[in-house]
Amino acid sequence: MSGAKHSPTPYRMDSGGTMRDARGVVIAGVYGPLHAIQLANAQFIVRACNSHDDLLAACKAAKLYFEPGPKCPPEHHEWFRKLMKNDPIWKLLTAAIARAQPEKETVTDAEPESR
Repeated sequence: MSGAKHSPTPYRMDSGGTMRDARGVVIAGVYGPLHAIQLANAQFIVRACNSHDDLLAACKAAKLYFEPGPKCPPEHHEWFRKLMKNDPIWKLLTAAIARAQPEKETVTDAEPESR
């Protein structure tokens, strides 16, 4: 990528489906025969973008609970981390953080993965 950053949040959308960034600059619009579906998708995008930073911070903070506490002897730290990595909540947090903050963002023409 060029190193460009996304437009500043929070985003907002007017009743006609025009999405604007924090400065009021138009970033996207909703048009066409599928207006209701596109409008619902746009509202979802606005909510997701506006909550992204808070949710990422919450996941990172929650993941700290899976680190050894101050009373855990240093020789047990590795054992503790291995034990916690099998926890389903730790796995969910790790996956969410990875999806929200990829190590390397790239733009490709590849087909999206099916879920």
